[in-house]
Amino acid sequence: MKKIFVMMSAILLFSTSIFAMPVFLDDFNNENNGSTALNYVGFSQWTVDQGSVDLVGGNQYTNLALDGMSVDLDGSTRNAGRMTSIQFNVMNGQKYTFSFDIAGNQRGGNDDTFDVLVSFSNYSETFTLAPNVAWSTITREVTASGNTAQIVFNHSGGDNVGALLDNVSLVVPEPSSLLLFGAGILGLGMYRRMKK
Repeated sequence: MKKIFVMMSAILLFSTSIFAMPVFLDDFNNENNGSTALNYVGFSQWTVDQGSVDLVGGNQYTNLALDGMSVDLDGSTRNAGRMTSIQFNVMNGQKYTFSFDIAGNQRGGNDDTFDVLVSFSNYSETFTLAPNVAWSTITREVTASGNTAQIVFNHSGGDNVGALLDNVSLVVPEPSSLLLFGAGILGLGMYRRMKK
């Protein structure tokens, strides 16, 4: 029975990873060879304009990074930055799961406010974080109303310490009906096996 349970769990985990199809993923860990960079503009999947952001973690400011590298949305120019992702394709009418990790600046001072926008949907939201707010994952369901998309993080303020960002993703969620169907097939198989 234990063997069957382990096998069933493995199949369900495997089927979840198959059906959750990523459209956009960035954990920032491959940026700048894993080294901190103030006023960083060399992102592979983002453009920074209207200010600056800092890449933190790796060799410096490791206390600010969630895992590897993270982004301080208020760079070191006293002009908070706006990050806009590369343009990528989506399917009109398709539902997506959008998520990202955020934290307060962890260095004191004022609260930090920033806007998040997913351009292909009607999703936009403003977050205000106290400096000591710990890392948390924000997850939202969004529906495409076009065929191309971009993600925007736009920070307000300008005191050189901003909200922290990591692990931005947009995925097609796994169809729960397929998972339930798979679980039903496994359950039927277990029932027949136990009957013998």
